[in-house]
Amino acid sequence: MVTLSDNSEFSASAYSFERDTSNTTDKGDDDKASYPSTNYLRVSKNGVAIEGRYLLDLSLALTQRTESESESESGNDSPDVKNLSLYTTSGAITAEIWIVQGKDENQKRARIELRSDNGSVRAKVHNPSNLSRDDESEPRPSLDIDLRANYGDISLSLPRCFRGPVTIHTTHERVMFSPALEECTAQLSDVHGVRVYFVGDRPNTGKWRSGEEENYATDSPEEPLDELSINGRHTNVRIIWDGESELPEMKLNGWENFCYGAERFFTTGRVV
Repeated sequence: MVTLSDNSEFSASAYSFERDTSNTTDKGDDDKASYPSTNYLRVSKNGVAIEGRYLLDLSLALTQRTESESESESGNDSPDVKNLSLYTTSGAITAEIWIVQGKDENQKRARIELRSDNGSVRAKVHNPSNLSRDDESEPRPSLDIDLRANYGDISLSLPRCFRGPVTIHTTHERVMFSPALEECTAQLSDVHGVRVYFVGDRPNTGKWRSGEEENYATDSPEEPLDELSINGRHTNVRIIWDGESELPEMKLNGWENFCYGAERFFTTGRVV
């Protein structure tokens, strides 16, 4: 694991691998990407924006140092170690993410966490791939994505293979899906500011597994489900499929803008 906690920005470069370009119109996916492979990467900043492109190789092992750092991390609400964790006290987070699983690996789950206490979160996650598979029948890594932002928008581009529950907890009603994504998204509940949706076909059992389970293949013949959790205060949420055009920003009215600015100032001491 690599840990960065200074005030410098991090970006990645110099690793080549072939990406899945099916069902996408994003011109960036037509080229080869060159970024270093990583796993269990944690970046923590104080008042600095984070921007980078990350190739997560799930075959890279968890080191003893990584385990020690994870146990001593005071700001982590989750007991498990993330494959990618980006956090800043103030500033935007922008991340483009590819995920690969090494040859002859058991089916794994990619855990991604992006958090900003005072700023926006913008993420693009491409289709996970299994480097050992010869056809699409072999299982891919499943996804567990956690996005949190206060006083800034959350914009997410989901891989088109995503199938599973989406939970959105926000103080605003501004949640927008792209038309294509909305067609295969069913709302399950909307209670006290917490909305739950399901993307794709639901399991035959009507249940889905916990993200804590590591090995799904022995439990059920069904492919494991992905999970997306979004939390935000004064946050607009926009979600599209990978390769789609960005959705327009949702503007606040005058009164909402005043309340938003006042709370942000008294909470963070900042107006931007």
